[in-house]
Amino acid sequence: MAQQTAVEWLLNEIADNSKTHNQWKRVIEQAKAIEEEYKANIRRAIADYMYSEGCACCEGKDHKDHAEKIAKLLDVPKYEDGSGYNFYQFRNK
Repeated sequence: MAQQTAVEWLLNEIADNSKTHNQWKRVIEQAKAIEEEYKANIRRAIADYMYSEGCACCEGKDHKDHAEKIAKLLDVPKYEDGSGYNFYQFRNK
């Protein structure tokens, strides 16, 4: 049997209307954990991509705008000096 996607799993959980309040709390916690794992995987993939792009002289003019948009969507923090977003911390080493 094929593995369920996170969305399929959540829809099945929602369809089960016999859950107690505490059971629903656990479902919500599991859904949040799935979302965080998804974000971590996407952050890592983008970090690897950005790391491979090269120096600032080789990037496109709108690279910083795109990086900011991605960073905000995926909760990537700014560098302490505000010079950009710290994708580097998520890359595969």
